[in-house]
Amino acid sequence: MKQLASTGAERLPHCKNRCGRRVQTKRSKLCSNCFGTNAVRSGALSAGNAKGNPGNAGNTSAKGNPGNAGNAKGNPGNAGSTSVGPVKIRAGRRSGLKRSAKYALVVKKQWLDLILAGKKNWEIRGCSTTRRGWIHFAESQAGGKLVGRARLVDCLSVSESMFMKHFSNHHVKSWSAMPYKHVYAWVLEQAERYDIPFEYDHQQGAVIWVKTQ
Repeated sequence: MKQLASTGAERLPHCKNRCGRRVQTKRSKLCSNCFGTNAVRSGALSAGNAKGNPGNAGNTSAKGNPGNAGNAKGNPGNAGSTSVGPVKIRAGRRSGLKRSAKYALVVKKQWLDLILAGKKNWEIRGCSTTRRGWIHFAESQAGGKLVGRARLVDCLSVSESMFMKHFSNHHVKSWSAMPYKHVYAWVLEQAERYDIPFEYDHQQGAVIWVKTQ
């Protein structure tokens, strides 16, 4: 009897992990050692509970359930808390947006809507600016709200011919209608509107720039 059992075991295929061991049944693909190791690894990668524990290691017996796999009806088991992480990520991103710039440019709504829609990347002004980098946008007369941001990358002196040629950049219809003696284009990139505006304390008398931090 012992000789027959040994002969039957020799007919069983080898473990697919190429560890040299044979599987325990003809339907098995892994030996018991490799199966248990995989089960522990799968259990360690489960989502765990809300405090971030990596889940249990699973059943390392011959049945090999990989951690808490749920009940016999196929429920996926305890997947851990799926809301805390995304909430913290969104809060962190908003905090980062608020800190991305120290100043806001005050812009009238008709122009600001075009800027934040990506249709206007020249903000026409009557003076130059040396400020560069991320800036917030505050809508003029909107009551202390930061509604979006963009990167201020350049400042160009604009002639009348240049103004007419680049209408699609600024959308101002008439050169003669502008109240400026000298005309400058503040060049903007990567404009985006905030999903939820930020509130800030608007400084009395601020009409171009307002400090937000």
